Amino acid sequence: HVQINHRDMDMLVLDDLDAGRTVATLTATGRGRNPHSQRFDIHGAISARTFVTSEGTRTYLWRSDGEGSALLRATVPPGSSVELTLNDGRILEPDADGVIVVPLGDSWREESPCLRALGDTSPSGWITWGPIVPRAQTPFVPEWEVSEVRPTLAEAAAWQEPPQWGERHDTLQASDAGLLDLGELFRDAGADGCRLLRCRFSCEEAMRLEALFGYNGPLRAWVDGVEIAHDPHGPRRAVPDSLGTAFDAAAGRHELTVALGARDGNAAGLCLRFERLDLGWDRLTDVPPSYALPRLGSADSI
Repeated sequence: HVQINHRDMDMLVLDDLDAGRTVATLTATGRGRNPHSQRFDIHGAISARTFVTSEGTRTYLWRSDGEGSALLRATVPPGSSVELTLNDGRILEPDADGVIVVPLGDSWREESPCLRALGDTSPSGWITWGPIVPRAQTPFVPEWEVSEVRPTLAEAAAWQEPPQWGERHDTLQASDAGLLDLGELFRDAGADGCRLLRCRFSCEEAMRLEALFGYNGPLRAWVDGVEIAHDPHGPRRAVPDSLGTAFDAAAGRHELTVALGARDGNAAGLCLRFERLDLGWDRLTDVPPSYALPRLGSADSI
């Protein structure tokens, strides 16, 4: 854990305990050479710097080492007037206990979450950064089926639910990085073409999930025939986790269907993974993890 008092720029660092140890190591550091700036690290994975400016206090976070997505917990004094802004513009505010859970993606170097004090005064008391835990995410979907049904984008936009699949379909494998290359599939699709894809997953218990898509064309998505996402335009690059949509999944098998527009033949990729949202912090910090995640695979394997 790292604690920092924004008002006095004093810092208290409590190192993690190794398994079996009963004595903690405390390191207290006073003000640095620059009384208006203080740098610190969190679990060797995240670096941060706190600035005191005429406009208030700012703490910026960036990746220092390691890979993989994670959740970082920040605890501010209850009642503090602060907010944390992510690069995509989302603003996170403390809950009633002063806790902000910061989601960090795989490419942290592209992110610079910023915690800032609102108003003229800095937060009074200690702000605690940490712990940091892996996010409860599945791997990327490794296999997709592509339907022989080839609607236009206008037809797909009018669907209340996805159509029945024909008996014939192709199976495509995603790359090791999780991206399904659709360049060849869309080359003859035309300006208003669309392709229908599906994957399957199963849950051993009821779960609150978020489907995290990366794609670069108009998209609609359904789980078991119920629409969960609709982006009529789509981004220009297929960036993992660029669209997240939450839904409830009962125990058992499920089917997720995607209608992806050709974007004038330029739609080239699709990736998807799931994150479980209904886990409290106590379960996320279990070592080894004690929670279940969706199982990915074909109809026969799940």
